[in-house]
Amino acid sequence: NANIAGLPAAYIVNQVKDMASGARTSSLPKHFPQELMLKLAGPAANDPGLADAAAYFAAMKPKAVYKVVETETIPKVDVYRWVYRKLDGGATEAIGNRVVELPDDMERFEHRDGHITYTAYVPPGSIAKGKTLAATGKCVDCHGPNLKGLKDVPPIAGRSPGYLARQLYDFKSGARTGAGAALMKPVVAPLTNDDLVAITAYLATLAP
Repeated sequence: NANIAGLPAAYIVNQVKDMASGARTSSLPKHFPQELMLKLAGPAANDPGLADAAAYFAAMKPKAVYKVVETETIPKVDVYRWVYRKLDGGATEAIGNRVVELPDDMERFEHRDGHITYTAYVPPGSIAKGKTLAATGKCVDCHGPNLKGLKDVPPIAGRSPGYLARQLYDFKSGARTGAGAALMKPVVAPLTNDDLVAITAYLATLAP
């Protein structure tokens, strides 16, 4: 999984425990991946194999699977289960102030192929704006000079922009209240939704 590979083992363990305790929830109602994780976290938090599983995922080398495209117009999409899906027919729509992340091969995505790639469409100017926000914020202080993680702080370079945007929003909304959230909340408090789009677009362009 592109979002868990290479995360610090201690971070993975802490997130499972936060989900089990209710310290990490989601701002999105009925978001299937989050609901599934919350359901599994209770038993997993006390499973003696949790540390071994965390070490396994931490040892995985993350891969660059996201291509970021700045554009005003994107393929017309709908929401299929918990992801955007490109509709047939070639119709287009305005992107607005969104990150629209699409699997490059929907059939392989549905079969849980861990080797597929994604295209993330973002508004024009997002990458440059995000780079400036990341440089003037505290991203480097916490996540390391190359944003690939620092000790038990997770890497954010090359990660899913849609996933990162949801997590930043969850910090802002208070849906995440674990130990790490206390550090993140004042950082994300002044950020607008446009800022979240820009920062996560930039981060997705970096090598993981």
